Amino acid sequence: MGPINSASFFMCYDVKSGTLQLLKYAKHRSEDPSIIAELEAQLNKVSKEAAWKPLAHVKAFEHPSLLVFTNENPFNPQLFRWGLIPSWARDAEEAKSISTKTFNARLETAAEKPSFKDSLARKRCLIYVDAFYEFQHNGRKKAPHIISAPASDEPLIFAGLYSEWTDQRTGEFLQTTSIVTIKGIGKMAEIHNNPTLAEPRMPLFLSKEWQDIWLLNGNNPWSQDELNQYVERLSTKKLLQIGQNEDDILPDNQLALF
Repeated sequence: MGPINSASFFMCYDVKSGTLQLLKYAKHRSEDPSIIAELEAQLNKVSKEAAWKPLAHVKAFEHPSLLVFTNENPFNPQLFRWGLIPSWARDAEEAKSISTKTFNARLETAAEKPSFKDSLARKRCLIYVDAFYEFQHNGRKKAPHIISAPASDEPLIFAGLYSEWTDQRTGEFLQTTSIVTIKGIGKMAEIHNNPTLAEPRMPLFLSKEWQDIWLLNGNNPWSQDELNQYVERLSTKKLLQIGQNEDDILPDNQLALF
C-alpha cells in the first residue's frame, strides 16, 4: 500500500445535500425531456432509500451519502458514501482508516496515488450537492461562507471519483466517493486561506456542458493545458454565489467563480 493524499490539502469538508426539488437535479443532468422524466422517477425512488436524508449542513467525517452519477451508469442516480475506500483495502479497519483521508482527491496528483489512480482512469462520477461551506481565516477568527449556484435552487456539480469495496469477512458492499479538487484561485483562494495549508484548494466545479466530458475522459486524464483552458472558460461564467449565511444568498451577491 502506498501513501494516501495528505490531509493538509483537503478543503471541502462541509456540504448541503438533498434539499432541492428532485426535478432540479434531473434538469441539471439532462435537457432531454424524456431523460428528465425518467431521471425524476428514478430520483423519486432514490429519495425513499434509508440513506437519503435532506442535509442542511453535514460534515465529511459523518460519511454522509451523496447523490452521484457514474461513468458506468451516467443517467442512473445513486447514493455513495463520502470517503473513498479503494478496492484493495484489506479489511474493515484499513478501510475505515483510509476513508477518513480520502474526502478530497487532488486532480494534479490523483494519477500517482494508490487510493485514486484506478478510479481516475476507470471510475469517475458527478457529485451533486446543493451548496458547500468554507471558513475564511482572519487571525484567530474564522468566518463561515455558504457557496451555492447562482440560482440558489439549483445544484452544484463536482467532479468526483468513486470505488467499490467488499468486506471479505462480512460480505458488506460499499460504494464510496471523493470530491476532486484543484488549486483555489480568485474568490475561492481568498476564502480558503488557512495559513497552515500549503495552498488554497477548491472543488473542481463542472458546468452542465462539461459533465459528460469529465465522465467519459477516464482513459485520457486532462492535461494541465486542458485544465487551464477549462478554467479560463469557466472564468467568464457566474457559477457561484457566496454569502456568510443563508440570508446572504441573494441575486445581488452573485460572484464570478474567479
